[in-house]
Amino acid sequence: MFASFELMLAQATPMVPMVSTAWDESLPALGIGGVIAIIIFAFYRKDVKMYHNLWKGQSTMLVEVVKENTAAITKLTAKLDHK
Repeated sequence: MFASFELMLAQATPMVPMVSTAWDESLPALGIGGVIAIIIFAFYRKDVKMYHNLWKGQSTMLVEVVKENTAAITKLTAKLDHK
């Protein structure tokens, strides 16, 4: 029973050779300091992207507030000039 199961499993999942990437070759050359630097840089980029998107949203809100304030000041100035 086990032999047929192993044969069936071997036929169902053919062996796929490992694909070599640049990471396979360069990661050992970096050493532990390089690996830590890569991790820190990845977190840094994630943080920068998050705050960039946050600032982009805040800057559009600030532009709207400035436009509304400018319109209100213009109306108030016009009313004060007519008195």
